[in-house]
Amino acid sequence: DKDYHFAAFVGLSYSEGAQINQIDSIRYTTKPYGQAGIYIQGEVVKKITYDIGAGVSLFGDFNKEQSIVGLRFILYFSGTYNGKKNKNYEDY
Repeated sequence: DKDYHFAAFVGLSYSEGAQINQIDSIRYTTKPYGQAGIYIQGEVVKKITYDIGAGVSLFGDFNKEQSIVGLRFILYFSGTYNGKKNKNYEDY
């Protein structure tokens, strides 16, 4: 259907952070990390009118230290719509 738009992406990612470990009740250690991983995303957007759409995106970023998965809701507004114009092409 022309009113639905699908997209997918797979790529490399890089995450940096610090892992905090508790030694006892008052002492902690921090271990910095930098880890390469993979990013995956898929989305679908439903075209409601010419210049407005709504959809959902599912994404994930995976590496050895930390992974994240999420769901994002999308509202799409296009800036290309100029409105309906009453043009008489015989004037050109």
